[in-house]
Amino acid sequence: MEIGPVLAIENNNGNINFKNGYKHLCLACGQCMAICETKSIYSKNLNYEKDFFEFSKEDNFFSRIEMRRSIRRFKQEALKKEEIENILKVISQAPHRDKNQHVEISVINSREKIMEALPLICKFYDKMEKWLKNNFTYLILKLLIPKDQFNTLNNFILPHINKGLYRSFSYEYDCITRGAHTLLIFHAPISSEEHKEDGLIFTTYAMISAHFLGFGSTIIGLIPPAINKIYKLKEIFCIPKENEAISSIIIGYPKYEFKRGIKRDLKKIYWV
Repeated sequence: MEIGPVLAIENNNGNINFKNGYKHLCLACGQCMAICETKSIYSKNLNYEKDFFEFSKEDNFFSRIEMRRSIRRFKQEALKKEEIENILKVISQAPHRDKNQHVEISVINSREKIMEALPLICKFYDKMEKWLKNNFTYLILKLLIPKDQFNTLNNFILPHINKGLYRSFSYEYDCITRGAHTLLIFHAPISSEEHKEDGLIFTTYAMISAHFLGFGSTIIGLIPPAINKIYKLKEIFCIPKENEAISSIIIGYPKYEFKRGIKRDLKKIYWV
């Protein structure tokens, strides 16, 4: 069942359970439970009554926002050019530092082109696995990489690599781009002012606009680091050599329909 981000659940003759050795990878994101029509799937520590809510029957900004989820399984179909242009039109209205903003966008609307890049991305993370498993390079990475990025690598990405999730891919599905046919990559000259902030703003506009236009999307953090280390990926995605990849987002037609919303609480609020 390729619904959640780590493929931890399987349907074994009608019995839906965690795959052997995969339960620790479950993020408790609730995707599987939000999609299940019969409420037959249970992710760890989640409860249908306590952790989910029924969608509002109203049609307004708040009801639309509560229905947006990260989509991790798409229909095998690329977006039409005019549909992507509508998303780009919304992005063009996003605020940025000044009229001379520096962010550029590569639009990949071809599963074949994405498939050309996937082996290189997988190879990048295979090397990352070796570095993290070597005591010497592990310590070097821990010293050189910002703490938040190192923790993501060590606590999230490495367990996925260990299970081979990034090595197995086909035209229909992969654990990096989720079988998507449409990919947007935001990039800019590495020395340009506030390009990372602007790129993240643009990515958010792309995500929200895709949802309001009837598509699904997911921000993919695995792609930019590989692009920034492998020049061939820049060639494949038409990214100038001097540019730094900031973020990437996959967009498409959702394969599954969400039946309920997942409650999300802010960690803490300080009123001053």
